[in-house]
Amino acid sequence: MIILNISRQALIICVYSAIEALSNVAIPNDFILTKKNNKGVIETWKKVNIERWMSTTEKIGKIVPSIIKIESPASQWFWKDFIALKDIRDEIIHQKQSKTDPRGIEEFFLSTLLEESIFTKIMAGYALIKYFCEKDQTHAYFPMLSDEIPINVNFVDSFDGVFIFNKEEKP
Repeated sequence: MIILNISRQALIICVYSAIEALSNVAIPNDFILTKKNNKGVIETWKKVNIERWMSTTEKIGKIVPSIIKIESPASQWFWKDFIALKDIRDEIIHQKQSKTDPRGIEEFFLSTLLEESIFTKIMAGYALIKYFCEKDQTHAYFPMLSDEIPINVNFVDSFDGVFIFNKEEKP
């Protein structure tokens, strides 16, 4: 049972990390977000600040859809389960000791991992990734190619002249 819980925890962390990575990579380096905070102050956020300080839920639910000009996934059938996946992931990352056994983990948390519905929540993560990939199949960072998208293969005898570098980037 311990191995089963650990592998489910690892799966949850991996799926959520993939979503977090997708949300970060989809934000262009020169992107700047301007928004009003709860005190009415206008804030300016650069990509580095968004990646570090904004929640994955806000990035993947609001910012990335606005960048690639698609509807927010928050209105999709899987969003509620994705939020539950996030909550479970947070429980894994920030585990609390049991109140009854200082060396144990909360029983409620462990029972959550054993529920059959855990797989619905994990699959919501996959559905979220698929949602973005299907909306923009030509995006360089998250293409999920289908049969309708042609793949062009170019064979080269040498890599000389294939890559163009800026003077600062040249090896």
